[in-house]
Amino acid sequence: MYVSPQLRVRLFGDVHLTAKGEAVELAASAAPIIGYLVLHRHRPVPRGEVAGAIWPERSDARARRCLSTALWRLKGRTETGALIDTSHHEMLRLNWHAARWVNSIWFERRVESILRVPPEAMTDAQFRQLRSAVSLYRDDLLRASELEWAMIERQRLRHLYLDALFHLTRAADARGDGAAAMAFGRRLAALEPLREDVHRLLMRVYVATGNRGKAIEQYRICQGELSTELNVEPTLETQALFATIIGDTSAAASPAERRAASLEALDDRVRAARRAIAAADLRLVDALGLVQRAQRVADPA
Repeated sequence: MYVSPQLRVRLFGDVHLTAKGEAVELAASAAPIIGYLVLHRHRPVPRGEVAGAIWPERSDARARRCLSTALWRLKGRTETGALIDTSHHEMLRLNWHAARWVNSIWFERRVESILRVPPEAMTDAQFRQLRSAVSLYRDDLLRASELEWAMIERQRLRHLYLDALFHLTRAADARGDGAAAMAFGRRLAALEPLREDVHRLLMRVYVATGNRGKAIEQYRICQGELSTELNVEPTLETQALFATIIGDTSAAASPAERRAASLEALDDRVRAARRAIAAADLRLVDALGLVQRAQRVADPA
């Protein structure tokens, strides 16, 4: 009897399978099935649920036929034939004897466990583990999918990745590893340009490594991003750090003034962020509506 080789499954970016180090060709219709079963790995999933989640624009009967066809094609390939357990007619689940390793699961488990450790208390082994986990995140989860369940999980793991980068930046700074702190901090600042805590951390790292000019440049970058995206100035905390760097003590404010101004600035940011989110939601709804209408025209059944 043929035994399917153990597979390594990658969900960051496109769904990608390897067996014995060799890439396994995967039909486009099978990729979201694998992704959905990985995301719902803690329970068997009814076929109707999987079909409705992956082909929401089609009738229940048509969606189930699409699912059956995709499973038949997947089972027809010896490399992936045992990947999905279909032994219970109405239930599906991933076969963990075949799926030996899934990068998104490994990433999530390693990151969540190490994020509980304060950055300054991380051991060398924990620092290496978190660095290794972050290196797996080369793209967003299931990047080709615009299905709601995939987008929700994509956003959750992206936030976990951003938290991991910030933790690494702080840990590298605490260890005196300026090069690593700058590398992780710059990556995070590029992904989240409105996070002032990241800009401040980078400013401090630059000063600690003797690069005052880069610290000033980082403040200007922060100032420009906030002005362009939210039409606000950096908070007084960020301004005070900048004033310290350039030696302008007159810019310092009293604690009460800093708190009041910070609350006012925070209110401005919240209102601006809400406006940006509302506008993005409208664009997303319009885009999804266009996609669904196009699909209905292309496949009226």
